[in-house]
Amino acid sequence: MRYCSKPILAGTFNHDLYASRGKLMGEEGLWRGNLENFGTGANMHRTPFGGRNFEYFSECSTLTYIAAMDEVEAMETTGVHAVSKHFTGNDQEFQREGVSVFFNEQAFREGNLRAFEGALREAKAGGYMSSFERLGTVWSSASYAMNTEIVREEWGYQGHSMTDGAAAGTGYVNHGAYKDHAVEVFAAGTQQWCLDSNVGHGIAAMQIARQTNDGYILELLIDAAIHWEYAIANSGVVNGISANSRIVSITPWWRTAIDGAITAFSVLAAAGAAALIAGTALNWREKLLEKRVEGKKDETV
Repeated sequence: MRYCSKPILAGTFNHDLYASRGKLMGEEGLWRGNLENFGTGANMHRTPFGGRNFEYFSECSTLTYIAAMDEVEAMETTGVHAVSKHFTGNDQEFQREGVSVFFNEQAFREGNLRAFEGALREAKAGGYMSSFERLGTVWSSASYAMNTEIVREEWGYQGHSMTDGAAAGTGYVNHGAYKDHAVEVFAAGTQQWCLDSNVGHGIAAMQIARQTNDGYILELLIDAAIHWEYAIANSGVVNGISANSRIVSITPWWRTAIDGAITAFSVLAAAGAAALIAGTALNWREKLLEKRVEGKKDETV
């Protein structure tokens, strides 16, 4: 299904439409087996030419607060988690990896933070994605003040948090150097790395923990895992699973039949190959003997 852009939706000033969009997107995700939906942007329009304006509601923090809250709350009822992004202050797309955004606390709370507060604090979104820009001089994903003091402690948020696609590419601007700050980011309260891999930032933090024998780093990684498991446990992914459910490995009859057929044909193929080699060798030997016999006849004559 195709949906209109967020500014058009916001311009309806209609609670039911805000919620309907979240509900429909959640139902689609549920039937597709998705755990999360990353389509709940809640940043503000700082300029009409903003590169992500199509997925952010408006230039008004209060309107965004209300619209995002309605959308996220409805989506969460389907069992698909809404992941609000890009938290927060993503004022431009051009060179967003290095831009620094400055504001005083009042402006931050009345603007960018309030825009997301409805989704995270009131609607209890399952997750949020931080942004690439810096809050002052600190990368948003590494901001303890924002990710822990405000979101966790002040808002009482229980979902999981993640970076933007910081694991992709190489070089500082292309996000590769962030691996050097893996522990710093976990310590700030950010628990996942978008587009990471099994050799990425979590592994880097684990290696540092082992090298330094630092239990605090292990505690951070455990806390990150707990928040992720909490998100899974409170999603539609666990539908049909109870406290007595068990995961049992079984081999269906058709798998056994296929394996047996593969084995039988493999044996036949090997036997055929052996027969071919033996036949070729025997034929070669007979031809060699014939040549020797002919040679002896020529010598006799």
